[in-house]
Amino acid sequence: MSEPARSGLLDVFVADARDRMRRLDSSLLELADDTAPARRQRLLSVVWEEAHALRGAASVCGRPEAAAAAELLEEVASGLSRDDLELGSSDRLELAAGLERLRADLDALEAPSLARPLPVVPPRPAEGGERTAATVLCIDDDATSRALVGALLSATPGVRLIEAADARTGLELARTELPNLILLDGRLPDIQGREVFDRLRSAPETWSIPVLMVSGDEPPSADRPQPSRYLQKPVDPKVFLDVINELLARPAVRRGHDSSTREVARAIHPLR
Repeated sequence: MSEPARSGLLDVFVADARDRMRRLDSSLLELADDTAPARRQRLLSVVWEEAHALRGAASVCGRPEAAAAAELLEEVASGLSRDDLELGSSDRLELAAGLERLRADLDALEAPSLARPLPVVPPRPAEGGERTAATVLCIDDDATSRALVGALLSATPGVRLIEAADARTGLELARTELPNLILLDGRLPDIQGREVFDRLRSAPETWSIPVLMVSGDEPPSADRPQPSRYLQKPVDPKVFLDVINELLARPAVRRGHDSSTREVARAIHPLR
């Protein structure tokens, strides 16, 4: 990963983290009021989701302090959701401490002399000559995750990246662009990643496209159709890039452009 790419990724991480911090502040402020149980549950879900996303982004950006602080927020929100939803004095102190640790690390990251560099992933040479141009579709609502994918793929020859920040846009791009590989986040704002995967597999245009699913949740149960590969967040950048290269190296299928491919699709999905 080049120095400009690493610097750009950290800039995206800081901007995205600041936005998430504002949403955390707003949710925690409302939680401090006497809200109804249903509303309190929703606010705790927001705290957990924002902290979960921050932890994953901080981990891949080499920010262990921010990742640990976000994990503390996750644990408190999860514990309150499982128990009585009542925000006690000790819960308030833990949440406040987690937020302050996050702010301190972001402030340090914005000071160049204190910033910790990202782990370097060396460029991977193309095997057997230059790879024919391949398209990778990244469906992820997290800006830092998309920036990381872009930074990593910048070191991979012959790859074009297209992005979608929500499931519906991703499904449309998958149908119209017919990418060679889809990187799918497990948690999306409009449709859950698992359902997106099911839709990709059931559509004649996209059923054969390899899917790498990345999620902080447990892998899908064995009794359901499986993605080509599954990685659990936080993901090591080198492992992530190795898996992408592995999937792109598989024999290509001219998806949707070859008449025989369309015939196979119709045979598998006769009602479509």
